[in-house]
Amino acid sequence: MIEKIKDLLKQYNRSIIFYFDTDESFKEALEAIALEGLKVVTVKDNYFERKI
Repeated sequence: MIEKIKDLLKQYNRSIIFYFDTDESFKEALEAIALEGLKVVTVKDNYFERKI
């Protein structure tokens, strides 16, 4: 998963990816990503809202 994220960042010339893991099924993977030097921001509430 870490390599896939790094590839996406490079492919799209981006420095941030938003990933929502509401059921925390990828909690361990996200912790591993943080250990690789990528910043992971965890939020509990509906941090982003869609405006209509």
